Amino acid sequence: MKGYWEQTNETSHTIKNNWLHTGDLGYFDNDGYLFLSGRSKDIIKRGGELISPAEIEEILQKHNSIIDCAVMVSQMINGEKKFLL
Repeated sequence: MKGYWEQTNETSHTIKNNWLHTGDLGYFDNDGYLFLSGRSKDIIKRGGELISPAEIEEILQKHNSIIDCAVMVSQMINGEKKFLL
C-alpha cells in the first residue's frame, strides 16, 4: 500500500518506515497461534488503565442471560469517560 488517496496526514500515521500499521492488536499463544484481540484505536484510557471494549464484550457474552452486546464510550462527564453497554 502506498498510502491513502490525497490524505498525507493519515498516510504518515499509518505507514512508517515502509510498514503498514493496521492498529490490530493480537498475541501468540504457547503453540504459536496468532489471536486477534482488538484494535488499538478502540482502546479506552480511563483512570490510568487501558481498557479493551472487545475484552469486556467477550466476558459479558459468556453470561447465559446475554445474547450479544457492544461496549463503547458514550460521553465525557467531569473529565471521566462513561461507558455504554
